[in-house]
Amino acid sequence: MLHQTSILMVNYLFTDELYLVLSLPFGLLYGPAILLLIGGLKRDRSLKKSVVHFLPFLFGLLLFLIVGTRRSILFDFEVENSLSVHFFSLLHFFGYVTYIVFRDDMKVANYILGLLKKNSYKVYIYATLFMFLIAELFVMVELRSRSEIHELFVQTFYLAFFSLLVKLYLISHRIINIDRGYIGESRIENEFPGVQINCEVEFSRISNLRERELSYKRRLEWFIEDRVYLDTELNKEKFCKQIGIPMNDVSPFLKKEFGKGFNSFINQLRVNYAAQQLAASQLTSTVDDLSFVCGFNSRASFYRSFQFEFGCTPIQYGKRCLA
Repeated sequence: MLHQTSILMVNYLFTDELYLVLSLPFGLLYGPAILLLIGGLKRDRSLKKSVVHFLPFLFGLLLFLIVGTRRSILFDFEVENSLSVHFFSLLHFFGYVTYIVFRDDMKVANYILGLLKKNSYKVYIYATLFMFLIAELFVMVELRSRSEIHELFVQTFYLAFFSLLVKLYLISHRIINIDRGYIGESRIENEFPGVQINCEVEFSRISNLRERELSYKRRLEWFIEDRVYLDTELNKEKFCKQIGIPMNDVSPFLKKEFGKGFNSFINQLRVNYAAQQLAASQLTSTVDDLSFVCGFNSRASFYRSFQFEFGCTPIQYGKRCLA
């Protein structure tokens, strides 16, 4: 869609220089697009300042606009000048793909190696596609003045990008599920076929994951016994430090163990404590004071959470207990 829109724009602005669209540096968007998609899947906070990844594209777009608007430059611009744009875009794309494949302890690389050991036809399809892309680049060097060769390269490049985007996304999604323990050991061997050492590493990783979860549970028991949840200034960051759990793992862990998110889990502990106090005959504080004693910052949130948990207001609950 973006390419077609660009062709229409160039056709409108530069009627005699339609080949200019071949110099649009869209290839410089492909690598960052894959990186940011996978980074979003992993909730990688280091990619928040993502604008830096688009600087090469913005610079290339600026050069394109300069060429397109300066008649003195445009007069000497030929279709073969697009070759440098294609070469740099492909090099830029391969750089990003290499980084994505070999980062995070080479998990993606090990996965691909496992597929190669299994003689998966999918890997050979991608390999053939990229070999064809490189071959086209060499053909363009020889036939650089023929616009149809450049058009074929642009289309093949986009096809390679889109297919690799889908594949790397699926691989990363599966690896994340393995790391979080959502995939059992019997299935990990299928995910890393033929790579025995990597299977052992992943089995060990699953074992370590279970040990960490047991550690989290023990610390959580201490957290509940000491009623740390009554702290009105408690937030997710303080909770993570006390339990020793990474921020990204809090929600999946609580969801798995208790079926609740962080706020719902803490509020449930607080209203349960409030219910115990309301049931106690020696309760000396008022119901409104109790909301702050239980760690709530407002009376409204206390009433809302209590009513959600018990189906009645704290005052009604207290009267039932006295009756």
